Amino acid sequence: MGYERHAAEGRGTSSSRNGSTPNRVETEIGEFDLAVPRDWAGTFKPVTVPKPPASS
Repeated sequence: MGYERHAAEGRGTSSSRNGSTPNRVETEIGEFDLAVPRDWAGTFKPVTVPKPPASS
């Protein structure tokens, strides 16, 4: 969120600490659970992380 919990700069914003949504991710090394923060203001810009090059 860009600020600490209970910090004054987060008060009154439309996306201030709106909880999270659970998400399970499958990877090559197994599954793990994420808590994805809600972004009601739509300010989050997702980024795709490329796979590392295959080793020879």
